[in-house]
Amino acid sequence: MSIFERITNWVKPSNLSSFQGGVNIVEGAVLLLTPYRIIEGLRIPVLGVDKPQLESLYKIIGVYLVSLGHYHITAGNANNENFASNSVMNRIVIFSGIGLLRYLNNAPSEMLYMAFVDVVLALITYMSLESFSKDKGRRRD
Repeated sequence: MSIFERITNWVKPSNLSSFQGGVNIVEGAVLLLTPYRIIEGLRIPVLGVDKPQLESLYKIIGVYLVSLGHYHITAGNANNENFASNSVMNRIVIFSGIGLLRYLNNAPSEMLYMAFVDVVLALITYMSLESFSKDKGRRRD
């Protein structure tokens, strides 16, 4: 089995649907950039994967990450389950997907900037909600 087939098998909806593996998706996206950089630097196929094939795979993964993150944000909002932490994680996943597309010169820089602002705002919201929930449990004399 070639590395291309292994990566394609890994990026299946069944493997990515449970959002417990959100961090793995982000790590996976970063790890998948390594062979692309090798190919880009050496200008030769690595492990039987040619550059156009790998580029198209990265575009698919980038779009998948963005849509997966947006889907989970909407689902999280609708169910109102653990909204703050889900929101942060999903925005980070969207950011990594957009980053992947940006790396391939496929997304405008404004899109990347907006995603970064989105992640920062989500983190601030999450931290303020965490501190609020800790204060709420204290007794005031």
